[in-house]
Amino acid sequence: MPQLETAGLLRFFADNRVYGQDSPELRQLGFVKGRLIERIMNHHGWGRDDVLFVDDSMEHIDRASTVCKTLLVPPEAKKAIGGMRQVEFDAIRTHAFGEGPETAITTAVI
Repeated sequence: MPQLETAGLLRFFADNRVYGQDSPELRQLGFVKGRLIERIMNHHGWGRDDVLFVDDSMEHIDRASTVCKTLLVPPEAKKAIGGMRQVEFDAIRTHAFGEGPETAITTAVI
């Protein structure tokens, strides 16, 4: 969870709602984040537009892009505080609080 902590976002996520490389759920699905995201979405009844997956791996983004919205964090952004630049944070805020009613991002797959 160091990524969420560095970005100042950890306080928004309960421990049981963060899925990292060591999580049994991700391991069970062959470490394919898109499959885990799809499982979580199905469980909660969320649609494609309800979920934003943010990652720095094009492979993970490609595998999740058919399931949910995605945001690729480019390599140069990793040098920024929290591993993202303002443009990435703005994109996340737009997704979470955009034109519709306010919604909270409560599950993280990292």
